[in-house]
Amino acid sequence: MEIRNLQTFVHICDNGSFSKTAENLGYTQSTVSSHIQQLENELGVPLFNRNGKRFSLSIKGKELLYYARNILAQVNEATSVVTDASTPCGELRIGVIETISTYLLPPILEKYIIANQNVKVYIKTATTLEIMEMLNKGEIDIMITLDDPLYTPNWVCAFRKTTPIRYLCSATHPFAKRYDISLQEFAKENILMTEKLCNYRNSFETLCNLHHVIPNSNLEIGCTQTIIDYTKKGLGVTILPEFTVTPFIENKTLSVINVRDSEIEMEIQLIYRNDIWLSPAAKEFISEFQI
Repeated sequence: MEIRNLQTFVHICDNGSFSKTAENLGYTQSTVSSHIQQLENELGVPLFNRNGKRFSLSIKGKELLYYARNILAQVNEATSVVTDASTPCGELRIGVIETISTYLLPPILEKYIIANQNVKVYIKTATTLEIMEMLNKGEIDIMITLDDPLYTPNWVCAFRKTTPIRYLCSATHPFAKRYDISLQEFAKENILMTEKLCNYRNSFETLCNLHHVIPNSNLEIGCTQTIIDYTKKGLGVTILPEFTVTPFIENKTLSVINVRDSEIEMEIQLIYRNDIWLSPAAKEFISEFQI
């Protein structure tokens, strides 16, 4: 079983595309297909269920993926230890939620990529639950999320920072002229909500339940920047992490609303697993991670 064939197989599983895998690995698409055919011939089972141009992992393919990731991790570890490479190289896979990916990660990544040009970085944006699953399955090396403190025996939180979740309205909204309001008053406004699996939305809805308040919302938006733009235009009020809206608060296009006895805080957390090998590329990223 050749390492390059396993690498190709894992890349296809991660990318969900033969053509994208060929592009990322510098192969032709026929070479990628040949690698998979060699694996299937060697193992005597199909690794993918194919339906025209669509495909999904077969049962045996899912079983192989687990072992392939472990084999490649061992190969990378052996290469690093034996060569004693001082310069990080190879791949770094980061799972991150949308708000951090958009508003906090770009300057950190820019600095990292410039300093570590032999590292290829893969960013996977998803919900916290999804990137937690990716981390547990070994599909990513590091996860960065915004949530209540997360604790699991085989996880290490290498960075933790508390950030407030702000209640917001446009500068022209009547709430902008009030010192404070009640949660009941806020909940009667049209609340521009993030998607249902968003952590700070869940915290807000839990808070409403505790106070027997039913939030009013007729608009759910999956993009943070769109929520900001719609709030500035007066389409409703919203709740967002402070780091996403600081410039708009400073230039007074958004106003922070003080909602009495309804503070929400969450923690930016960078987490990795302590039961698998951590590559020099990952160690370098963790050591330089600051927000």
